[in-house]
Amino acid sequence: MREVVFDSAAYGTRGNAADRKLMEQLWAKELAQQRSATQGKPLPAFTLVGEVKVAGRQLVFSMFNASSSPRCEDAPNGANESDVFTVCQMRVTAWPVSAARPAELPGYCMFFGSAADDGRNRIEYQLVGTQIHFRAIQYGQIVEACNKTLRLQ
Repeated sequence: MREVVFDSAAYGTRGNAADRKLMEQLWAKELAQQRSATQGKPLPAFTLVGEVKVAGRQLVFSMFNASSSPRCEDAPNGANESDVFTVCQMRVTAWPVSAARPAELPGYCMFFGSAADDGRNRIEYQLVGTQIHFRAIQYGQIVEACNKTLRLQ
């Protein structure tokens, strides 16, 4: 999945113009909440985005994480912890946006700030028929607990 970063001095502005515009539209409410919660001194917000075409329709799947957001469980923290992924809700949206509400799916692994590590930590996906297979790569190794399959209807 591709990373798009907003309002970060440490990570800079990441993501191409099309992905940024798309994420600004799909996560407008969450970005506004993050920016207002930080009282004019924005803290970073991170998104991951991917898309597939199935039966002539485009589906966008994305995740959002920021300090003010309840959408993710924080990664473990401590001297003996090695996992760097958070567990988040994934939003699946038909594009262009239709009357159908986006699906909010819990339990998907997310890395953010990963563009700086040469791809050692990333989320990959593959469309096979009517299923999207997701997997997380952490330190260059597959994280079995993060493997998920999303069946499209």
